[in-house]
Amino acid sequence: MKLTIITIFYLLSLPSFAQNDRPVNLAVTGNFNFTTHGFGTNDAGLGLGLNASFFPGHKLQLLTEANAERFFGSKEFIINPKGRENKAPVIYSIKAGPQFFISKNIALSVTCGSYLHSIGAVDFTNDFGFRFGITGFLGKEKRFVTKLFMTEIPKDYDIRYFGFGVGYRFY
Repeated sequence: MKLTIITIFYLLSLPSFAQNDRPVNLAVTGNFNFTTHGFGTNDAGLGLGLNASFFPGHKLQLLTEANAERFFGSKEFIINPKGRENKAPVIYSIKAGPQFFISKNIALSVTCGSYLHSIGAVDFTNDFGFRFGITGFLGKEKRFVTKLFMTEIPKDYDIRYFGFGVGYRFY
């Protein structure tokens, strides 16, 4: 147990040359998603994300994410008391987790949190899910952000989708 605590404090104390000395970094990203499981006939989507990195002067950081994803191409109708609806799947999420810089420009992250989704139903369902990501910071001041990620919501529909995002990081 002592070794684990010492290792965590050591990783938190490592300086990161990819970041700056501000307490929080904010980034906005636009995402293109493609699905692999749990969406029926929907196979692509677009999303918008807001990310905040805490402790940006270190290699190990706390990453918080808020995302909104909308998938299109649905041919399914939902029958409810109002009648038939053709409703596109939507996922809203808020997550937090560690982000670790493996080089000056590349970080790995695992975030988990709450996913509010409406897929094949009229109402929203709240489930717990995960997002695994690789983020690249490009440019002289590392403000241009690129992301590859996989999202997994294991409950009910067993939802899984991959995505690519590009964005800009504010200081």
